[in-house]
Amino acid sequence: MVQENNETNNDRIELLPYQRDFVLAVMRQPKPAHIILEYPLGLGKGAAIVELIRLLYLQSPGEFRCLIVTASPLRYQWADRIRHVGVSTTLIDNSEYRRRLATQPVEKSVWASFLGAVVVSVDFIKRPAIYQEIQNSYWSLIFFDDFDTHFSSSQRGEVLQFLWKTSNAGLKIATTIEPGQPHWAYGTPQVVQIRWTYKDLEDVGVNLHIPERTVYVLNYQLSPEEVKLHNLLYDYLNFLGQDSESTLIRSVLMRRWKSSPGSLDLSLQRRLLSLQDLLGSSPNKGVDLLSFEIEEEEEELESLIPEEVIAYQFQDELARIQDILAVLEDISVDSKLLTLNHLIDRFSAHTEGSTVIFTKFTETALYIKSALERDGKASLVITGSMSYEERIFSLEEYRNSAKILIATSAIADMRGHTSISHVIHYDFSTTTKAFQKRARFAERLSSTRRTVHHYFLVTDADSEQYELRRMIEKVVEIEQIFRENQ
Repeated sequence: MVQENNETNNDRIELLPYQRDFVLAVMRQPKPAHIILEYPLGLGKGAAIVELIRLLYLQSPGEFRCLIVTASPLRYQWADRIRHVGVSTTLIDNSEYRRRLATQPVEKSVWASFLGAVVVSVDFIKRPAIYQEIQNSYWSLIFFDDFDTHFSSSQRGEVLQFLWKTSNAGLKIATTIEPGQPHWAYGTPQVVQIRWTYKDLEDVGVNLHIPERTVYVLNYQLSPEEVKLHNLLYDYLNFLGQDSESTLIRSVLMRRWKSSPGSLDLSLQRRLLSLQDLLGSSPNKGVDLLSFEIEEEEEELESLIPEEVIAYQFQDELARIQDILAVLEDISVDSKLLTLNHLIDRFSAHTEGSTVIFTKFTETALYIKSALERDGKASLVITGSMSYEERIFSLEEYRNSAKILIATSAIADMRGHTSISHVIHYDFSTTTKAFQKRARFAERLSSTRRTVHHYFLVTDADSEQYELRRMIEKVVEIEQIFRENQ
């Protein structure tokens, strides 16, 4: 899909002094320059970047070319904000890229035809053919949105480092929520590091009220059927092998199983249909495997294996998947969902305020909503599959009436006011940015509350407990640095 706009209204964004200082510092830098902005969530990084793009565009509207590299769920938000200040904006994904490639002269790069701003996802540009074309094109500015968060995938991290160090751009700006010298910046010439802190707000008389944060870890125990499913699933994933595609499939399926049986069932049913189709035709036919989006990890996984694969051991794999699906049918109670229900019942009986339930997957959010409705609990859902207008409408409905909101990371940058008492992390990411965005969303909307309570639902496995503890400790360490005086 592509979104373009050639109208220019040149709406100026009113910035706070520290934001304005950042914009001026960037514009005064001799070119080429690498700039790193370290910031705590909630200080208006987006407003400063958009105003910078507007000013650079006004300097040379017929030559300005800006590339914004961001997470998949945030592409439309960035495109809308940049478009609003009058900069011609194009959003490029796979289908739009292929369409332009088919109509572009062979000797000319697709990227050479753009003026204004181009918004892309990290996962779209990680393919060699794409990032090499980007590297060979000239850009007035390349903006890497929250650089550190994309290193959960080594492939994404390597591509971003490659473009950060080698792409042809007058300005390169990377934002990060982790203070200190980032490992990906070592060896980069002409690096300027700028840090915002909470004190910057205090200095201009803005009282950023952040409620106290309490964290509870709730362990749930798997039923014998769920343990059997766990063992069969691990056997199947080990059977897949250790190549890069199998490793990715293994990671995705385990996350889906931890999110909901329904999410796992959907993924396996897709694979089952692919195998059945494959075994009934040519052994060299291409297989499209598990096409879906993980919003929390901010990935677009259009295909997890190459277009052409060799059909080996497919009969054995087919039997393994059928065994797993049979066990899934035997699971009458989802232990994790049962724990969630008990927790919500406790909130309803003893506390005021509303509840937000965060999930990684759209399917999981819908699965929880359906289960709660069967139990007589009304809820609303906000996910990345909804348009921005639909998300705004759901947030208004939640604010005015509903007590329970189920959301993916698509909600994290939305604004509003309500009274959130409880944040339930139905499934959690070990990245600090994911938790901080969830927490800041709840705390921003609950500006009148003294405390917001966070609940993590995890099994009693030592590995999950350890990962969760490390993530929380890292968040505390980062936020403490940003609270210190400069």
